[in-house]
Amino acid sequence: MALNISWKYQIPSIILSDKILSESSYSFEIESMQKIEETLPILWDEKGPYKRYLNTETGISPLAFIPNKNAIIKVNSYEHDEFGITTEDSAQVKMMQEKRLRKEENLMKELENYELVKVYGNKNSKFSILCWGSNKGVCVEAGENLNLKIIHLLALSPFPLKQFQEAVKGLEKIICVENNLTSQLVKLINCYGFKADEKILKYDGRPFSLDELEEELKRRI
Repeated sequence: MALNISWKYQIPSIILSDKILSESSYSFEIESMQKIEETLPILWDEKGPYKRYLNTETGISPLAFIPNKNAIIKVNSYEHDEFGITTEDSAQVKMMQEKRLRKEENLMKELENYELVKVYGNKNSKFSILCWGSNKGVCVEAGENLNLKIIHLLALSPFPLKQFQEAVKGLEKIICVENNLTSQLVKLINCYGFKADEKILKYDGRPFSLDELEEELKRRI
């Protein structure tokens, strides 16, 4: 999925992992994995001069590759025109800014087709654990033992706003569980108008144990 997004939108995709995941073993049902077809990039049709940053409705410019003899390919990290030539013209700068924003908006719409917010446990509970990354396993187990709802985020940027809104609907208390000192996920959801009522943080380089997490959760519910 990450590779498909990179090819289609011509952007880097970053898969966040952590020490616990890399040093742990898990089993799962491979048949439960959704099959994802490979997405091919949008290629230049070779009509007219090649514009590496062609201003399109979707914000995605067609690709051409070396050694295509009909394309002069200029890639520029400075602000540029459609050909990739450096520019400080205000109209060109504005056009390129808007082009990149359209690309992001289209990506956000496409991501709505994927399940990026997972919900486990008692889905009717008014109390929820919010987590991300390798905390999922222990949070799901603790939440199910305490009859709580568990919300697990699979994507952080672009933020799956609609799916998250649906997941937190009707909740009275959100308890965020994180393995960092600065409650990074809490800060992220704050940017979108959401609030965590409680935080359980651990930052000694070790994962949460089930007993430890259940004890912390009981204090907060």
